[in-house]
Amino acid sequence: MRDSFTEERVSNPDQGLNRRSVLKLSGASLAAMSGTAGCLSSGGGGGNTGSQNDNVKFWHKETGSKSLMKNLAQGFGKGNVTVNSFAESKIPSQVQSSLSAGQPPNVLQSKIRSAQLLNGNNALSAKSAQNVMERVGWDNWFSGPKSIVGGQDAYAIPWYAWILMTFYRKSEWEEKGLPEPTTWSEIEECAKALHNPDNNKYGIGTGSKHNYYTTECFQNFAMSNGARVFNSDGEIIFDSDEMVEALEFYAHLHNDYGLPGQNSYPTIKQMYFQENTSLVLWSDWLFSSIWNEASKEMAKDTGIVGHVKKKKKSTYGTVNTFSILKTQDEQQMKAAEDFAYHMQQGEPYLRWLHSVPLGPNPTTKTTANSKEFKSGKYAPDDAKEMFKVFSEELSVIREGFSTLKRFGTVNGKSFSGYGAITSELLISEAVTRVIKGEDAQTVAEEQAEKMRNVISN
Repeated sequence: MRDSFTEERVSNPDQGLNRRSVLKLSGASLAAMSGTAGCLSSGGGGGNTGSQNDNVKFWHKETGSKSLMKNLAQGFGKGNVTVNSFAESKIPSQVQSSLSAGQPPNVLQSKIRSAQLLNGNNALSAKSAQNVMERVGWDNWFSGPKSIVGGQDAYAIPWYAWILMTFYRKSEWEEKGLPEPTTWSEIEECAKALHNPDNNKYGIGTGSKHNYYTTECFQNFAMSNGARVFNSDGEIIFDSDEMVEALEFYAHLHNDYGLPGQNSYPTIKQMYFQENTSLVLWSDWLFSSIWNEASKEMAKDTGIVGHVKKKKKSTYGTVNTFSILKTQDEQQMKAAEDFAYHMQQGEPYLRWLHSVPLGPNPTTKTTANSKEFKSGKYAPDDAKEMFKVFSEELSVIREGFSTLKRFGTVNGKSFSGYGAITSELLISEAVTRVIKGEDAQTVAEEQAEKMRNVISN
């Protein structure tokens, strides 16, 4: 199943919603959900045939894994499941069209940004999401993913997650006697010691292009310094002293120790594979790439840190969710909840998690700690060894899920305006402007004003 996951998806999990798509989801269109019962067909998907109100219309974004998703859905034994897939960039317009036609999906699997947007327009049943999460067990969820969807006020169900980590070559660290690259000062110390551009060796690989990858890399440093986009009242505070300091430090890392130019995920990955750098920021999806595209030796020589630390530990990551849309029919809502629970449990869940080993990771403790998951029970035979080689790294990922944070969430409260901010790439614009030499304080103030204008429109 590895070839079902594109480079873009692995490295840009938030890519896809542009400003136009966000604005298309008007409150009026989405509010229609509250007065519309799901109109469900009986075809597709599979499962035991039940009454019309037991059926589930399921939409998902895993366009590269249609067969697998259909097979997982077929295990649901309480009614037919109609399965359709859409590219994430198409989900907003597809949801709008389905609402207008009175035929919305019952269950939607999407990135957190789409769920956040739908929730902001009153399209999701928070009660249904909470029912499923309570059924799984509130204490069973890792705190980071749970917080991102709203904690016990959840509006969506965390399905799988990934985190951004610091990857490094253990043998070189031993040779040079370098500290584990965890804190700002330790990361700078390591980057400085490794930097030797005359020999085509650079101290650190991180995003410097105006895109989502740069936004992701920057968030780890910013949030570890206590910098946020919103305060708890939803006010923009991008121009804080903490944010300015983070912008300055990130630009310093790239300009003094990174590969010159506008670098994104393909460049950074190849730098690591070709040993032009031994220190990179990447998501846990890199494990599979190292194993399959580089060498087993490099895989065994790769260490990771699951957070960045300055004032606090911070781990940037994202959550892919199941959302249950509102309908008028209680029986349909119950069927949707049962289906979402089915996809979160046992064999269906493990088969999905093992489809790309160590890429998608479980959001529940019982699954993450289970023998079946840690042994790669449903992974391809040639990938099962990965779970043995990276057993310690799996525990680092689990620890990272406890410090998982995103700019769009503050103390478990999500702000739907963040989707519009990221669709405009206003954060990476700030980072790249400072990298190019503009004053960080001025940039932060100007970008903060742009953000205020975006969320007020």
